[in-house]
Amino acid sequence: MKKRRALYASATLGYKNFLFVDGTIRNDWYSTLPVAKNDVLSNRMAHHLYLAI
Repeated sequence: MKKRRALYASATLGYKNFLFVDGTIRNDWYSTLPVAKNDVLSNRMAHHLYLAI
C-alpha cells in the first residue's frame, strides 16, 4: 500500500502595514521512495509592497 505524509507551514510578516513577506514550506514523505531519500522539501517566498496614491 502506498502512503504519503506531509507537513505544511505558512508565515506572513508585515512592516508598517505596507510591506509584507509571505513564506511557505512543505515536506512530503513517500513510502514508494527509498527510506534514505523518501522526503521532498518544497518552499516558496513572496514579497508585496502596497502603495496608496
